[in-house]
Amino acid sequence: MSKKLLLSGFSSLLCLCALGQVNGTSKNGAVRDVETHLMTPIQFADSTYQFFTLQERMKMYGVPSISIAVIDKGKIAWSKAYGMADVASNRAATTSTRYQAASMSKSVNATAAMRLVRAGKLDLDKDIRQYLKTWTIPENEFSKGKTITLRQLLGHTAGMSVGGFEGYALGDTLPSLNQILNGLRPANSDSIKPIALAGKKFSYSGGGTVLSRKIMEDRTGITYQYILNNEVLKPLSMLNSTYDLHPEKVGKDWATAYTGQMQEVPGKYKVYPELAPDALWTTPTDMAKFVLAIQASLKGQKPDFLSKSEVMQLLTPVLDSAQNAPGFFILKKGTAAYFQHAGSNVGFKSNFYGSFEGGRGVVVMMNCDEYDIIPEIINSVAYTYHWKDFYKPEIRKLSEVPVSMLTQYQGNYKMQQPAVMNFQVRLNQSNLELSSDGKTFERMYFTDQAAFFLLSSKQLTFRFEKNQSGKFELIIKQGSDEFKAKLL
Repeated sequence: MSKKLLLSGFSSLLCLCALGQVNGTSKNGAVRDVETHLMTPIQFADSTYQFFTLQERMKMYGVPSISIAVIDKGKIAWSKAYGMADVASNRAATTSTRYQAASMSKSVNATAAMRLVRAGKLDLDKDIRQYLKTWTIPENEFSKGKTITLRQLLGHTAGMSVGGFEGYALGDTLPSLNQILNGLRPANSDSIKPIALAGKKFSYSGGGTVLSRKIMEDRTGITYQYILNNEVLKPLSMLNSTYDLHPEKVGKDWATAYTGQMQEVPGKYKVYPELAPDALWTTPTDMAKFVLAIQASLKGQKPDFLSKSEVMQLLTPVLDSAQNAPGFFILKKGTAAYFQHAGSNVGFKSNFYGSFEGGRGVVVMMNCDEYDIIPEIINSVAYTYHWKDFYKPEIRKLSEVPVSMLTQYQGNYKMQQPAVMNFQVRLNQSNLELSSDGKTFERMYFTDQAAFFLLSSKQLTFRFEKNQSGKFELIIKQGSDEFKAKLL
């Protein structure tokens, strides 16, 4: 079970508003509506929609700063930053503050690869071995005699190892690209090799994305940073974006990374020398330019960047009935389709959405590990701008539990596995609240006399049960996994 899920936030309900459309026709009105209509993935049966404010959710989740860009009718409608880019120096975030894009980098990477396909230097469906000059794919039962393509690498169906990368501390000796591929020190990740047959199934692989970088560099003979600057960043005027591993070298406006409860990452941030899957520093405004370019190419309005047929290759799932396309994930919301990608590095989280039609989109970036606030913001944007069928919450019916029963559940609980965690359950008026740090509490919503859930943790369910000694235990379930916290 992920400890982050349990630490994702514990706070009481902020406000109840009647179900209906949000009126925000002006820019300022729309901004205000987005800021005050954050919504969780759960709503209550026979009740009004519950809305939260951005300021209070940032406080609850312990988020230093958030930056947002909204796309409407094919233009950037507005962008705005909130909070502190660096808490220690009291430096406020601005719309020019750069954040690590993390895995959103994969979408930019795939687009650069497609630009090289357009130039005739690469082919999405030829065996990638013909492009590799300074590294060889390990031959084993999954690769020998088998074709592996760039389309499969970009779409996570090449059967390659290594899902993601943990980053390096400032001052660490950084590995070369070949050391990363071979899993040799000072690389802190495993070697990248075939571990399944290509083209058969989706298996997320940052390692496969690193290999796509190797292909681009070997084929062109120039550095990855140069390729990305000239194929994507400069053509789209993404002036606040860089693949430099040290953002302070190219400007002062960058965000410090923070883990849970605003704990600063040592050295201010981690370094990701893999580059292609995780190293882009950018802003929501620049990423919005990227989304707009994809949308314009879809409409045939930006043929100098990518033609409609070329961009459709990036936005077409590589397997039938799948969501994974080369560099993007494709989601259906009712009759509408969206391309999107999320990002997760240490101390940075992000997500972007762009619609296939209608010119709608949003980019959210923050310098914190508590991802759950991001979909709440995206839901608010979708609700404010009337994205039909986008916000479809899970509806749960609540049960009234007598205060006399709630009182029995109060106390301190301790969990030993999969991580040592302490929980505090307390009565606040006629409702129980749960905390994992003794500071931030979230209301517990009961579905029967002993079972409850938290609005911040759709993935988790909770239940109180008595053990053989007659003492209550807090049972926590995540999927098929079940863990116990004992009352002290």
